[in-house]
Amino acid sequence: MKSLTPPTKEEMEELGPLFVGRWETGPSREWFVCCPFDIDARFNTYAPKGGSDAPYTSDAEADIVCCWCVGTHFASTSVTSDSGLAYKETALGPNSFKHGMQYKATGHASDASGRRTVTYEGIGQAGDNSRISTVCTYAFEKFGDASMTYEQTAPSKMTMRFRRVSRYPDERMMSDTFARKKNEPSAATLVTMTQSRA
Repeated sequence: MKSLTPPTKEEMEELGPLFVGRWETGPSREWFVCCPFDIDARFNTYAPKGGSDAPYTSDAEADIVCCWCVGTHFASTSVTSDSGLAYKETALGPNSFKHGMQYKATGHASDASGRRTVTYEGIGQAGDNSRISTVCTYAFEKFGDASMTYEQTAPSKMTMRFRRVSRYPDERMMSDTFARKKNEPSAATLVTMTQSRA
């Protein structure tokens, strides 16, 4: 596996505004274990409100339908720390989708075309006590296009690909179901695993 060079705090402060906006997968079919799932996922990332140490925040949701299952709605909120070098995600939903995640930035690279990538690795624990491992890779092109590839590596493998459809987050794109889940008491009490910083 190719070794990654973590970004510096200064690099993340420079890159931070590129994360802001509305991101979507669009309707897609992904494979989870050996089953096909139809997924429509979206998230907003918001610019910091306050001083230079204020965090970036994100709201995310996904509608997930298995060909022989009742549809599932997944919702989460995230908040960054340490200038974006880390962030914590709290998700709500059915037991297997309810989880707490800790992410840290483990890679940053750029090339001659002006493309820059940032890699986050995350670990956490689902509501059914299974361990979750993920890798999220953001790619920012010189002329404004941006994408994010989400790869879950444990307990099962799954990949989703997002693209930034607007540099302006839009709270109206989030459903009423998301708003209800965000305000549930469990959103503030879900225990998350901690991840050591190298």
